[in-house]
Amino acid sequence: TFSRVVPSDGILAAFVVELLQFNGWTKCAVIYIDDTYGQSYAHDISAIVGSVDGLTVATAQGYRSRDLASIEAAVKKLAETGVRVFVCIAFEVDLVQILLLSKKYGISGRGHVWVTGDASVGPEEVVIAAGDSDAA
Repeated sequence: TFSRVVPSDGILAAFVVELLQFNGWTKCAVIYIDDTYGQSYAHDISAIVGSVDGLTVATAQGYRSRDLASIEAAVKKLAETGVRVFVCIAFEVDLVQILLLSKKYGISGRGHVWVTGDASVGPEEVVIAAGDSDAA
C-alpha cells in the first residue's frame, strides 16, 4: 500500500507568504497557469499577502499552458514591474520556457528570486534553464 499526503493549495500559499516574510521581501509578482489550479493558488497568495502589512503583490499574470506567446506576454508584464521576487505557479511543461524568457527580459540571475511549488519540480533541463549548470 502506498499513500501520499498532499497539502491544500491554501496551506502552500500560506507557506509561500511566510517564506516571503521570513526573507524580508516586501514585494513580489506572481505568474500562474491560467486554469482552476493556478487561479485558485494565485488568488490564495494574493489574499494572504493582502492581509500582511508591508507585503504586496505588484502583479499576478496568468498564462495559457503550452502557449509560448501567452507565456511571453506574462513574463514581459512581470519584467515591467521592476520586482525582483517572483512566485511561479507552473507545471514542468511550461517552467523551462518561463525561465528562459525570464533571462530574455532580465529578471533572472543574481539579485532575482524565483519561488515555485512542488508542481514544477522537474528534470535537469529546468535547472539548466535557470542558469545553474553546476547544479545539474
